[in-house]
Amino acid sequence: MAYKQFSLDGVGSSVKYGVAGPRVKAETATKFGVRNAADSAYVDFECANMNGTNLTLSGNLTVHGSTTTVESTTLTVQDKLIELAVIPSPGTASDTTADGGGVLLYGTTNKSILWDVVNNNWTLSTNVNIPTGSTYKINNINVLTATSLGSGVVISSLTAVGVLTTGTWNATTVTVPYGGTGSTSFNVQGLLLGNGTSAVSSLPTVASTTKVLMSGGSSAAPSWGWQSSLYDAQGKLVVFGSDAPNATSFLQVNNNTGNSVTTPVVIAANDSNASADTWLAIKAQNNGTILMQSNVDVTGVSIVSTGAGSNANINIYPDTANGGVIVTPSDYATVLETTPNPNALVNASWVSNFVSNNASTARRATVGHGAASVHVGAVLPTPVTGDVYVGRITVKIVSAYSGGSVATAVVTDGTNVLMPITDLDITAPDTYYSATSYAVGSKGAQLSINFFEVDGSTAATPTAGSAIVTCEYIAA
Repeated sequence: MAYKQFSLDGVGSSVKYGVAGPRVKAETATKFGVRNAADSAYVDFECANMNGTNLTLSGNLTVHGSTTTVESTTLTVQDKLIELAVIPSPGTASDTTADGGGVLLYGTTNKSILWDVVNNNWTLSTNVNIPTGSTYKINNINVLTATSLGSGVVISSLTAVGVLTTGTWNATTVTVPYGGTGSTSFNVQGLLLGNGTSAVSSLPTVASTTKVLMSGGSSAAPSWGWQSSLYDAQGKLVVFGSDAPNATSFLQVNNNTGNSVTTPVVIAANDSNASADTWLAIKAQNNGTILMQSNVDVTGVSIVSTGAGSNANINIYPDTANGGVIVTPSDYATVLETTPNPNALVNASWVSNFVSNNASTARRATVGHGAASVHVGAVLPTPVTGDVYVGRITVKIVSAYSGGSVATAVVTDGTNVLMPITDLDITAPDTYYSATSYAVGSKGAQLSINFFEVDGSTAATPTAGSAIVTCEYIAA
């Protein structure tokens, strides 16, 4: 294309293209305009600096049209405010006229920031990333950082969270279906009671230490009380004591009402069949003793037969043909003593079996440590006539004796050595027997086991060990 040059001779001069074509007119020394033939439409250019392909306008640039295209790599605008969707007067801008307005960046997929009048918000077509240390704010208050919610965020609709490692729950009570208890407090030292999906409750404690927790069945809560009956599958009540040496097992029945003897404590064998025989058996295993003891001195212990029946007898009898019944206020063997009770009551079977036939009996004791001499049961009987002779002696070393320079032991009646050192080794667990052929009379004597050092004469006090000593004897 060929370019032609022309010049304007002064302000107001112009160059016209053809008869009806546009013309170029010099408006001022630095401004020219392009006007139509009728001079009714024009475009003025302020040309303070024109250089090659660059055009610098010294004034404002107003473009009237539906589309403005800028074909440049970088658009630099010094103004800090860009106004969009401006409606020329006399029109008025509104949210409706702004709907869909914003910024559109073309790419493989377009990225946009557009105003949505329906939802009353800006809509971003992709993710937003802010640098480390920055936060999202609402009304100049932090609401979100890279690692935490703002302190002002107190209401949330979270449906899942990660692992909580710290913090304090300060909200409403968590109910049972969501893993909580549904309760805000519990009784001190109380027991928790489940109630399906309802709130967990707490059973209060009681002052009495003798009450037990009793089931209320399938429809009622448990409660504290005194259990009236306890059964195993065979209908037995079994009480186990400590397994420590010399420990005692107790089944104790207390009258906790505080009333007098008019409210008795009863151990009874009952049967719903009034005509049936019902048995209450109290049994002492392995030559044990059944003891009935009163804790007050003013009254003794009574075995009384009561009831409306005409046959209210008390029958005490052995369950073997050769057994006997001994009634005595102390050790059963005192039936032969002259003191302290020479009038102890025995039945005819026992007299015939024990006295007439020289039936044997025994003294037995569990012997521990910590003493140089330990008694083996009570003193031997003292018959009015005849004597008492010790025969077979059994010493079972349960655990070896040691300490206190102990080396050996003897069994004696205080005068005679009934089991010598040569028959007994107490330094290792074992069982030893000695037979004295019932040759030595020992009535009224106190049997004991005495501990010695290796010389057999110096008393020793062991610090460990235990044994069971049994001395059999007869009266003749």
